[in-house]
Amino acid sequence: MELELRVIHAHNNNKTVDSKLDDLKKHLAKLSFTGYALKDEAIFSLELATAGRMQLPNKEWMVIRPETMDADGKLRLELSVEKLKFKTTVTIAPGGTLVVGGPSFENGALILAVRRPKAT
Repeated sequence: MELELRVIHAHNNNKTVDSKLDDLKKHLAKLSFTGYALKDEAIFSLELATAGRMQLPNKEWMVIRPETMDADGKLRLELSVEKLKFKTTVTIAPGGTLVVGGPSFENGALILAVRRPKAT
């Protein structure tokens, strides 16, 4: 299944939102930051129980692992950064987008946005 992952630096340094994040504005508006910059993005094609890895701007490695899929097609995903003791499990429907708060980074935080296209 295909998963799109974007790594975003959320901060209060200014009120600028990267134009590449326009589709996430309603999700980001719920957070307590004023500025958002896209730091990296990747597309993963993963089978259940396999892992994808991506290096974050803080040089740590994040692991994304699809765990199970329920009868409704909702996918259970684990996101983790072992060295930072960050681990979360989320559920995402086909066509869904999730925005998950991540580790601290440069006077703000890294935000992970995961999108699952409908076709997978």
